[in-house]
Amino acid sequence: MRNTPTTGQTRIRYLVLAMIFIVTTLRRRTAFLSQHRELNHADFPRSAILRR
Repeated sequence: MRNTPTTGQTRIRYLVLAMIFIVTTLRRRTAFLSQHRELNHADFPRSAILRR
């Protein structure tokens, strides 16, 4: 397993997949936060009344 030439390729593939996963999660988080902010700004009085 150690001397196989595919170890480097598998490592690179895992790194690429990890990078893509991180980028997608960050984009989803930013989009979710922006939507959340818009909803909070739009329904600010409602949320304030409900919180009280």
